[in-house]
Amino acid sequence: MHNFILFASYFFQQEFNFFVKCAPVDKTGYALLEENQYPQSEDMFNMALSYRSVKKWFFRYAQGYRDHKQYDRARMMYKAVLQRYNHDKKAGLEWADMEHSDLYNYEEAERIVKREVLDYSINDYDGILKLGDIYLDWATEKDDSKYKNALEQYN
Repeated sequence: MHNFILFASYFFQQEFNFFVKCAPVDKTGYALLEENQYPQSEDMFNMALSYRSVKKWFFRYAQGYRDHKQYDRARMMYKAVLQRYNHDKKAGLEWADMEHSDLYNYEEAERIVKREVLDYSINDYDGILKLGDIYLDWATEKDDSKYKNALEQYN
């Protein structure tokens, strides 16, 4: 029992040290992002990542970069979430939404939904609906032949 208490105490101390070190680094990096100091914000994010990977910070940075029209940096964050967190559906859908709604890159949005969402969450309602929305906008804006694809997704 004594060994368990020592182990638990050690583990708690390590976790506490992590949060003490990591949280200010993440917040400082995000503050730099808000101040348009993008390379410095990436450096701070990577420093925090050396302590531990925290999924919510990937999303927060991705959305922050997206809000600041730093689309390559946002892509990098979404890709990292997909790699680190077993093809997280939310990351795939948000990335596809950025390509679709912000950049009007319908081909890439379609690829992301198919390869990064539906390949791992087959018949996922949100993924199928997103793909239908992409096809509908694609048909409206660029290519009439995509109406058929949209209809197939919605049915």
